[in-house]
Amino acid sequence: MIYVGTAGTGKSIIIKNFFNSIDPETIVTQAISMNSYTDSQALQVVIESQVDKLSGSNYGPQPGKTLIYFMDDINMPKLDKYFTQNPICLVRQIIDYGLIYNREKLSV
Repeated sequence: MIYVGTAGTGKSIIIKNFFNSIDPETIVTQAISMNSYTDSQALQVVIESQVDKLSGSNYGPQPGKTLIYFMDDINMPKLDKYFTQNPICLVRQIIDYGLIYNREKLSV
C-alpha cells in the first residue's frame, strides 16, 4: 500500500498510531525512516532484522504472525551515478521477485 499526501499532513503519525493500535501477538511492525544516506545495504539489514529462517532458504516472520513494514520518506535516498535510488530498487526487487539476495553468498 502506498499512502501519499503533501508534506505536513500527518501521514507518518497516522500510520504510527495504527501500528500502536494493532495486536503485537499477531502482527509485527517495523518503521523505516529513509534519508539521503540510506542505501540498499542498510535497508536490507533493517528488513532482514525482522525475519527468521523458516525452512531451507525461506525466511519470514515468526509462524502465525504477519509482518508489516512502514517505509517513511521513500523519496529521500540520493541518486547514484546511474540516476537511480538503490534502496527503491531493492524494494522493487522484493515486490517483483519476492526475494532478497544474500550479500555474503553472491557467487555460485
